[in-house]
This record gives sequence, structure tokens and C-alpha cells, in this order.
Amino acid sequence: RGECKAGDSGEVMNMRNPASVYCAENGGTVDIREEADGSVGYCVFADKSECEEWAFFRGECKPGDAPAQP
Repeated sequence: RGECKAGDSGEVMNMRNPASVYCAENGGTVDIREEADGSVGYCVFADKSECEEWAFFRGECKPGDAPAQP
């Protein structure tokens, strides 16, 4: 068994959110918003439509589905 010391985090600190990466790789820009239940990432597309980033990652929405929130 390996040992962990306080402050040891290994590679986890360098992991990027896969939904955010997917958004950027598909032409979107991630917008993190503070909502009542915490921070939520939205993928905003060139046409100004947007999807919650995990919904986009799962294929539940796509560019053009929903206009951006004011």
C-alpha cells in the first residue's frame, strides 16, 4: 500500500472537466454561473444558443436548441 501525505494530490489536480473540454472542442465557450444550488457550467455557442455543459456532453441538447439566458 502506498502512503498519502497531507497536500499530496497526484495528478487529480491536473484533471479538466470533460464536459468543459467537450464544449470547447466543439466550438463552444464555457460560462460558469452561480445558481441557488451552486455553480453550473453552460456551453454557449456562436449562434448565442446554450446548453448546460453536461447535457451537451451527454448529447441531450445541441447548438440552436435553446437561446442564451439574459
